Amino acid sequence: MMSRDRLLDIVKAKEVLSANYKPCDAYWLLVVVDFIDAAQDQEIRVDGFDPITSNIFEKVIVYKTGFGHIFEAK
Repeated sequence: MMSRDRLLDIVKAKEVLSANYKPCDAYWLLVVVDFIDAAQDQEIRVDGFDPITSNIFEKVIVYKTGFGHIFEAK
């Protein structure tokens, strides 16, 4: 099962990098889970998953390849 804490770590790391992004009206973060890679293969829990908060990203989207599972965490 996908860890909310691990996803939050990814979001926070990307927020730090956002200082180097070109100015835009809105930023979305797409996190891709590659089901072929056994280390990445995780189930995406859609119920009871507390939203991820971000001051930078308007949306945080998790996409699992191969299955087309899409989950908006924010």
